Amino acid sequence: MFAPKKYLSKFRSNQLAGGSIVVTGAAQGFGRTIAETFAKAGWSVGAYDVDTEKLEAWADSVPNVTWGALDVRDPEAWESVLAEFAEAHDGAINVLVNNAGVLYAGDFIEKGSFEADGRLVDINVKGVLYGARAAFPYLKLAASGKTKNKGAHLVNLCSAASIYGTPDMATYSATKFAVRGITEALEVEWDGHGIQVSDILPLYANTNMIANDRTVGMTRLGVHNTPQDVADVIFKAVSKGRGVPAKVHHPVGVQPSLLLGSSHMSPGFLTRFVNGSLVYEKKVRF
Repeated sequence: MFAPKKYLSKFRSNQLAGGSIVVTGAAQGFGRTIAETFAKAGWSVGAYDVDTEKLEAWADSVPNVTWGALDVRDPEAWESVLAEFAEAHDGAINVLVNNAGVLYAGDFIEKGSFEADGRLVDINVKGVLYGARAAFPYLKLAASGKTKNKGAHLVNLCSAASIYGTPDMATYSATKFAVRGITEALEVEWDGHGIQVSDILPLYANTNMIANDRTVGMTRLGVHNTPQDVADVIFKAVSKGRGVPAKVHHPVGVQPSLLLGSSHMSPGFLTRFVNGSLVYEKKVRF
């Protein structure tokens, strides 16, 4: 039996009230709002994206923000960008938010292609792996307490599509399962280094990422999450730090919270049926 929250709060660690943070995919949507939220709170923010035109349009006017180009598919670019940012911040980085991601929605055969599948895997999966690997030494140094701000946190943007394979978003869903697996594994591996690892699970969110796509799931469940909802969950997770027991997955809003919670308790066939009925156009059989 776990102790009450008030008692457990005494055992929190890795709580961060400020420091340095790097956000990928920061030109718009989640990334921009995450970067702006931390910058307004006084954090030193590194905002990076392949779309430097959109990035410059907002980042130049926000205090505490350093911005630049980063293709998350390029390991050498990762190493260069993080080394330059860390050099200006005691050689360390307190938080990395692996936010950059893409999707295509619709039938796997009719809407997808070899090229589209490869692009999603390269950005959504390899981008997270490369970011984690490149950031590790800087996060480890921040966790050691040898710099001004002690504490380190890797945050990966995941999705409610990682709870059960999602029809009409098959490849995207698969990449987010990979992100969830990466998060769970590194949360255990890096705990000994003092680095906290978490993922964020929004459902459908009102961003340009889905502006040109409309699936059955979006219609039936609605598009309720906003970039600020996601940014607030990340800010809270980073500020609260690690509790006992550790919270690895952070749903955004009621719907993904219910989906995640029920997936742990319901039998596989029922989870399949409920998920399919919610997001798929055709009738789902038991």
